Amino acid sequence: MARDLPNSVVVPAALAGVAVAATVVTLEFGVLFFSEPEPSSQLWILPAFWIGALTVFLMGFIIVGIPAWIVADYLGRRHWYDAVLIGALLTGAAEFLWAFSGIQSSSSVGGVDLIVDGRYTAPGWIYVFKMAAAIGVGGAAAGLTIWWMAYRKR
Repeated sequence: MARDLPNSVVVPAALAGVAVAATVVTLEFGVLFFSEPEPSSQLWILPAFWIGALTVFLMGFIIVGIPAWIVADYLGRRHWYDAVLIGALLTGAAEFLWAFSGIQSSSSVGGVDLIVDGRYTAPGWIYVFKMAAAIGVGGAAAGLTIWWMAYRKR
């Protein structure tokens, strides 16, 4: 993968980054889910959500993250801020684009219309950007974890 990194560093760094991203997003979800006016008592949701997030982040890392890591390494972009920025931008952009993949004729959350007649409303756009930012935080954490394990000076 990376030119001067042995596989004994690359693979654990990648797996740790994916696990950290899934954990960060699960914690964000947990805070939102359990701080509602009527919080749920179904704690089994968090491990199930973590497994789903882990699966999604792993697939995304394989499809998008590995090529981005190879290109960034080739271009000499090996600083912590590069890793954070790349992780945040790739995951945030993926979430933003995903929001348009299954536009329905109408959709609402908590009684607030997000999509009406196939078009996002103002609250819908805010929701899309909030979700992209939340997922981007997970991607930034993944990038920082990968940098920490693979590139920091020991």
